[in-house]
Amino acid sequence: MGSKLLKDDYNIFKEVGVKTDNHHLYKWGIVVSVCKDIQVSQQITISHPTLNGRPIAIDVVLGTSHGQGFIHRFIGTYALWNPGGTDRKFWTQITLICQQSPYSLTLAGDINATISALERHSGGQDARQHYL
Repeated sequence: MGSKLLKDDYNIFKEVGVKTDNHHLYKWGIVVSVCKDIQVSQQITISHPTLNGRPIAIDVVLGTSHGQGFIHRFIGTYALWNPGGTDRKFWTQITLICQQSPYSLTLAGDINATISALERHSGGQDARQHYL
């Protein structure tokens, strides 16, 4: 899908989808687009096999109203729907990416974890525990 996004005003970062061997038989992947007005300092190399096709981590320089800038890490992810399954290390590896950031950070995307009390009566306790 990343190739279908408008590229004129955005830098596109993609993690190509990979085939899953569990309940969902289709591919997943993630695309993060950053407005070209925002400077990208670096894309973080993610090499753990559990994370293949799931997160993108980039450091961006955000401008302030005083003409300064600060670096902020953005992690976009498509989390596992079943973190207690075969890929138990997913949240451990995401945690390491967060802990290794010397900057403030944002984790966004499809987290697949039920956090809010309003969502909990639908289940998802295992995913919530791994996320926390």
